Amino acid sequence: MNNVAFWIFGMPIYWYGLIIMCGMIIGMFLSTRLARKRGYSSEMILDFLLLAVPLGIVGARLYYVVFSWDEFANNLGAIFSLRMVGLAIYGAVIGGIIAAVILAKWRKMSVWDIMDCAAPSLLLAQGLGRWGNFFNQELYGAALTQVSGQVSEHLALFPPAVNVDGQWYVGLFLIESVWNICGALVILYLWKKKPNLRGGAFWLYLTLYCSARAVLEGMRQPEYSLMIFGTIRVSQAVSAVVAVVAICMFIYVWRKGGYKGPDVPERYRYKPKQQEA
Repeated sequence: MNNVAFWIFGMPIYWYGLIIMCGMIIGMFLSTRLARKRGYSSEMILDFLLLAVPLGIVGARLYYVVFSWDEFANNLGAIFSLRMVGLAIYGAVIGGIIAAVILAKWRKMSVWDIMDCAAPSLLLAQGLGRWGNFFNQELYGAALTQVSGQVSEHLALFPPAVNVDGQWYVGLFLIESVWNICGALVILYLWKKKPNLRGGAFWLYLTLYCSARAVLEGMRQPEYSLMIFGTIRVSQAVSAVVAVVAICMFIYVWRKGGYKGPDVPERYRYKPKQQEA
């Protein structure tokens, strides 16, 4: 499996990075449309991305470093490597939440509006991004003796499986990809039915994503999991705790009818073209 999509001036462009970039672009347009439902212009989403992207990358790196300290203890310079490896998605999510809080405090707006607009886009991007794991031949589970529904020499759909060095393994990347994309559709349905349920989309995102990770992380090959004390999978433990908290908070927000918050600031107020004329 070749993980290089193409070359530009002798520099490889990897499928993983290309897919992530496509997911970000799709997510940006989707978030912009959702923001307008609550009266925000696209400028709010752009400002959020300017904060969220760098903080997300830093958060993803720091999260990985903290739980893989043995790898860096004797080589601190490796922490600041510019290679896009050694990143953890939960660190990126934490970085994005910090960015939302900063923007909300700075512009005196609702942090829940920001995170609600980002929630389905993030889950959709995560679903698409998992196909980067396919091209990298990673994120798989136990070995399989046989598969059916083979669609290529590297991929089988029944059961979901990936072929690595001649051996078929459970394709966890495919299971999570389908779950995340379906989860994004569920959140969009919530947006359609309850467009002003502040906080609902964000807590539903955490519920859906973390519940899946809590299950799938336990099926993952150990070499692809961050571990503490040699036996506890960090992402699985974090996912289980966050999923329980998130579903409780979603029920609370649903019953309450959403969080209260400030109105849309004038700077970010969406003005349809017919109103500007």
